[in-house]
Amino acid sequence: MATAFHAAGFEPRDITMPDLLSGTISLQTFRGLCLLEVLVMLMPGPRVGGIKGVNGDPSQPRFIHNEFGRFECRVRVEKWHAIMLKGIEGSKLALWAAHGEGKAYFPDGGVWSSVLNSKLAPVKYCDDGGIPTDVYSFNLNGSPVGVAPICSPDWRHLAMMPNLEHCFLMWQFPWYPKHWSMYKKGPSPWLQMFQNAREWCS
Repeated sequence: MATAFHAAGFEPRDITMPDLLSGTISLQTFRGLCLLEVLVMLMPGPRVGGIKGVNGDPSQPRFIHNEFGRFECRVRVEKWHAIMLKGIEGSKLALWAAHGEGKAYFPDGGVWSSVLNSKLAPVKYCDDGGIPTDVYSFNLNGSPVGVAPICSPDWRHLAMMPNLEHCFLMWQFPWYPKHWSMYKKGPSPWLQMFQNAREWCS
């Protein structure tokens, strides 16, 4: 993850809980936060949550154990307003999903309705035709209506289980159409997400 942020122009820092608890480092000096476990802090900048990084209130959505064991998927990026997805809207892209928990779970039906009605699920697992689906093997974890990440109402925070950081370079990409004229050692379309976060922080 740090390598992907570095490639996008960030100066990433690995901060541990002992750093925070001892006061050695303060999050106030940072503009963004990438959460890789159950660490939730309020910050003004964009935030990416990965590997259960956004759990908290039990009524809120979260990612739970996958229904299937596949580790590669295709997603469709919706034409919505998520800050980190600017420039790749409408794309159908492959990515890795190296996780055991990734099924979007909404214990509160009202929250589920709000997420759908407010268009806070900006990326969906899709079939070969680019249609969002909850059918295996296209949707590897059984998330309803193909929900891959969810976004905060202000579009700054993105909680996502598929691993974008595992395919921000083309040589890491699990699959792409033969007609793409991409430089195999260059950046993949997913690097745009990290660059968008960097641009927002500037």
